[in-house]
This record gives sequence, C-alpha cells and structure tokens, in this order.
Amino acid sequence: MSFKLKNTGDVTGADAVQVYVGPPSDAPAGVQFAVRSLAQFDRVEIDPGKSTDVNLHVDARQLSYWSDARPSSGCSTRTGGRCTSATPMQCPASRSRRR
Repeated sequence: MSFKLKNTGDVTGADAVQVYVGPPSDAPAGVQFAVRSLAQFDRVEIDPGKSTDVNLHVDARQLSYWSDARPSSGCSTRTGGRCTSATPMQCPASRSRRR
C-alpha cells in the first residue's frame, strides 16, 4: 500500500502509520473474522510543511484465510489510519503478483 503523508503543522511530527485488514466482502456464513487486524505499520517522521511517500508491504498471506466452508478468494478490505480513533481511508484489496 502506498500513499503520500503530509505534515500540515508548524513543528516536526512523528507518528505510527498503520494498515489494517478487514474481513472479505464475500465471507461465508458461519466463519468469524475480526472487524479489523493490524497488517503493517511504520514510524514516520516529517518536517513541518513537508510530505513523504509511505510504502507498506502487506503480504498476500495476510489477505487470505482458510475455512472448512471454502478456501479464500484472497480479497479483503485494507484500511489505513494513524490510530483506531482516526477516520480511516479505505480501499479494496486486490491481488497482485510481484515479478
């Protein structure tokens, strides 16, 4: 997951950027999933008025599940935010192969 992070404040700031994984949109009945779980994080420090590109790798295994009902399609929802109380940004997860 890649995004640009900007410090709009007047002082140097640091925060833990976090990516959460939610349940798949096609979850089978009877299979329980966490509402969201932490998939990746990093500490980022940015000078006032500056921005930086943040790249966090979420392993494909973190986007999959296994149940007796059926194997996963490997799709879920990724959510990024600075903390659980922040309004998160959401994007559908997609499978991509690294070459």
